[in-house]
Amino acid sequence: MIHERVKKVRKSQHLSQKQFGERLGVSRDSIANIEGGRARVQGVFIEHLCATFFVSHEWLTHGEGEMYAGKNPNLSELLRIFEGLRPELQEYAIQQMEGLEALQEKIK
Repeated sequence: MIHERVKKVRKSQHLSQKQFGERLGVSRDSIANIEGGRARVQGVFIEHLCATFFVSHEWLTHGEGEMYAGKNPNLSELLRIFEGLRPELQEYAIQQMEGLEALQEKIK
């Protein structure tokens, strides 16, 4: 059921209901009600959850396929951290990632 899959996404991200709700712009109580099957999951919420955490829409709504839509599940955590950085630190983070990419190419 969809409420169980919402909970599975939250747990896979190692987030509390409060943290998960904050990332999605809803209250902890809303998440608790969704996960408990007491609230109907709206289409807008589904779309936002899929976009925020790179979750497969098909998996979330029907339980078919893989949870993550061909993306690394760590990407949403990386984006959350990156968005919280000051612009100059974002630039530094990009430089570091480019350095790692170049290093990876050398060792291939």
